[in-house]
Amino acid sequence: MQQMESLRASGSVLPVPGTPGFNGPFQGSVTVGTQSVGFKAVQLNTGEIVVSTYFPL
Repeated sequence: MQQMESLRASGSVLPVPGTPGFNGPFQGSVTVGTQSVGFKAVQLNTGEIVVSTYFPL
């Protein structure tokens, strides 16, 4: 999740579905205990961030 915070802190936004240039969700990973977990996230037009997919790496 730190990857998303760094992106936002730099002034960027996460991909917004339905907008010009949308090429798919942001993809990142986080470690929970000893397990690496991948995730995909988008930002809605309302500004809400949605993590809709997560999976073990």
